[in-house]
Amino acid sequence: MEIRNLDHIDFDTLFCAFERAFADYEIHFEKEEVRSMLQRRGYNSKLSFAAFIKDKIVWPLC
Repeated sequence: MEIRNLDHIDFDTLFCAFERAFADYEIHFEKEEVRSMLQRRGYNSKLSFAAFIKDKIVWPLC
């Protein structure tokens, strides 16, 4: 397992990890809702990290 920032991760990959992380939530999010939320909250891929196994995000950290 390797901890890396999300600087080189495209939004579709990030959204897929988001969907997996919150799959058991009663409310499901649309892709554009998540994109808007990240923009509103000042998402910075260089300052956001996740755990990776090979090239797959296995746990978002922040």
